[in-house]
Amino acid sequence: MERKILVIGCGGLGCELAKLLAMDPSNKLTFVDDDTIDSTNLNRQFLFTRTDIGKSKAQVLREKIKTGKRAEYIFGKINQFRKLEFYKQFDIVYNCLDNDETRSFVNQRCHAAGVQMVDGGSAGWLGQSFYNGKECFDCLPKRREKVYPVCTIRQRPKNFEHCLVWARTVVEGKNKEFLHEEIQAYNAIESSNEDLAKEVTPEDEAKDESIVNISSSEEIVLEDEQENSSTNLQSEHIKKVKISEDKFRFPSMHINLYERLEDETENSAALIYDIAVIRARRFSIKRMSFIDSQTFLNRIVPSICTTNSIIASLMLLSARQERNFYLVQGSLCILRRN
Repeated sequence: MERKILVIGCGGLGCELAKLLAMDPSNKLTFVDDDTIDSTNLNRQFLFTRTDIGKSKAQVLREKIKTGKRAEYIFGKINQFRKLEFYKQFDIVYNCLDNDETRSFVNQRCHAAGVQMVDGGSAGWLGQSFYNGKECFDCLPKRREKVYPVCTIRQRPKNFEHCLVWARTVVEGKNKEFLHEEIQAYNAIESSNEDLAKEVTPEDEAKDESIVNISSSEEIVLEDEQENSSTNLQSEHIKKVKISEDKFRFPSMHINLYERLEDETENSAALIYDIAVIRARRFSIKRMSFIDSQTFLNRIVPSICTTNSIIASLMLLSARQERNFYLVQGSLCILRRN
């Protein structure tokens, strides 16, 4: 009897789960992921290779497991992902996502549609496989101190945190190739901005007050915020100091990042931040302060391929036995909830 299975998330955990599900010829699989493959994914997402960089994770995963018509993928059509009717067509949903907000959304849809769901997650040596029975994912207490799994590295970053994780991967691996590609892309964008600026006349600038110098745009925004707020003089002073620090931390083009990458005495935290700023500018992402970036980097949890493999296997057991499995402190904890 054919079983329609939805796998949401095609990263490290999704790849391991797909290999197991493909072994059963009765499974008809659908993969959903709106992310593309990055070179930094290859060390733990083993179904992807260098020739797949830039391609849809869901599409490549569907092709690699070679199940023919028994597998489909969804990429770039995420609107249907929000509809309740979309979930009702499946017998079970396997959730392999890396953020609680989306996991909660999928949980609510599956609960409302009456569809069986298993939520899997891993963080370093820890992991869980949660069966959505009478107690759902949102019933569980959530961690108050936010930690960030390293699988948030993206081909196209959506926030400065993604840029920081990517930059740390470049620095720790001393990967000049990735850095060279990023600087080339950054220089191309800066050149196009300069050409555009030359075409703007003084009259145009007078008409359009929104055209400002890039290096001072953040200061202008903050000054507007200060006029509209009731903050005291002390908080205003703090904001101005932060602006000054951020400007100082922006990497000037005369700094040789390649030499800094090879220099063993280089402050790695500063180098990671400088490279992240370049990547953020390339994708028009607002950067955070240097201090906040260090707080974020200290909370990143590494992704371990063996943990992903274990959790993927436990997710199949959760669906079959209606049990929760937790990988904690080097041991396996099994709970059954009625």
